[in-house]
Amino acid sequence: MQAPDVGCEFHCVHFFEPSRFPATEVANFLNFGLTAGEGAILIASREHAAQIEAAMERLGAIVPELRRMGLWAFADVEELILTLENGTPIKELVEHLIAFTVSPMQQKSRSKAVRIYGELEDQILK
Repeated sequence: MQAPDVGCEFHCVHFFEPSRFPATEVANFLNFGLTAGEGAILIASREHAAQIEAAMERLGAIVPELRRMGLWAFADVEELILTLENGTPIKELVEHLIAFTVSPMQQKSRSKAVRIYGELEDQILK
């Protein structure tokens, strides 16, 4: 099943109440990109990642297969925060993410594009 386009060409922000995490909406956003030939990167808590991946499966995506193909990646936001707290500059963290996750995924995706859902900024601001 193809999800509707959410109308985000370059950057999209979705505000939500902490008690109602929008896993279905995030899954729709990522699934639309995947069906258009893009890769998908999830920078989230393990809990939110599990909810999003379950929503992806309800949409018909096979997340382990996407991961095996190099079109789905997950980065634990809590681990990224610990890395920053241990002194790694954010510039270095972002460069590492681009070099080892984004760029390889761009090469594997049909469209050479990647959609990213991220919670890093939210966690930094807490």
